[in-house]
Amino acid sequence: MAFDLKRTYYYIICLVSFFVLMWGVVDLIGAGISLVGLKSSGASMSAPMDASVSPEKGDQFFDTYYQAKMSYDRLWDSLARIVVAGGIFYYSRKTANRLEQQG
Repeated sequence: MAFDLKRTYYYIICLVSFFVLMWGVVDLIGAGISLVGLKSSGASMSAPMDASVSPEKGDQFFDTYYQAKMSYDRLWDSLARIVVAGGIFYYSRKTANRLEQQG
């Protein structure tokens, strides 16, 4: 069995893309848990309407709003990471298998 640089190259790409794929899955789960925690906390997503509302209530609203916004951003980023890394992993694995069968 001879050392094949091209096959090694594709196996390294498989390894790195698999790592990024699993990173995306873990981040997706974390963002989902964060969103569920925000939804179940019972925090109202409506803006404070009353001028007599305390500053703490306004701060709590904006904290909840921006936490939800960041969680949705993480969710979409991790979905994009999963799609791209999954495509790269699939292609490199298919190519590595084809090289294995040829050589």
